[in-house]
Amino acid sequence: MSILNKIFHPSDESLMEEVKQRNSKAYFELFTRYQKGVYNFALSYAHRPEVAAEITQECFLKLMTKAVTFEQGKIFRPWFWSLVRNQCHDWYRKEKGEYLDENFTEEEEDKTDEMFLQLFQKNQRQQIWETLALLQTSEREILLLWLEDLSYLEMAEVMGKSQDGVKGLLKRSKQKFAKLWEEK
Repeated sequence: MSILNKIFHPSDESLMEEVKQRNSKAYFELFTRYQKGVYNFALSYAHRPEVAAEITQECFLKLMTKAVTFEQGKIFRPWFWSLVRNQCHDWYRKEKGEYLDENFTEEEEDKTDEMFLQLFQKNQRQQIWETLALLQTSEREILLLWLEDLSYLEMAEVMGKSQDGVKGLLKRSKQKFAKLWEEK
């Protein structure tokens, strides 16, 4: 977030404190900030826009109902993305009757980072989703959280892994995505 945004826009944490008091404007602001990312994350599970929209709606409903569990002094993003991830896992279990598995050089990593940015700038959404669908659940999740600009610490908290585990998973996931992309 830019310095101007930080000055003129309240933090996620302060908005959550207002959401606890049933402030609908604060809730709408969080919805506006996170709706697209949540929808994309849900779409990676559901593969159908109407179902992803329903999961997104459930996530934001849960945000409202679970707001009281958000502890003052905590960071919002890991708390929220854990909620989103759990909601997607719940949907998957209900839909499929299954449980999801939980389980290079700097130059190569820079190359894959650049590739991701170029793909998203070129707006090749369909091909990106098709390639993401070929990844394991944890690989897809870590890439989507990375694209949401979560820190390693935040991703570790969301996924219940160590920071080193997240770094390794992210690196392998980027490389696997890049390999699958090149094969297509």
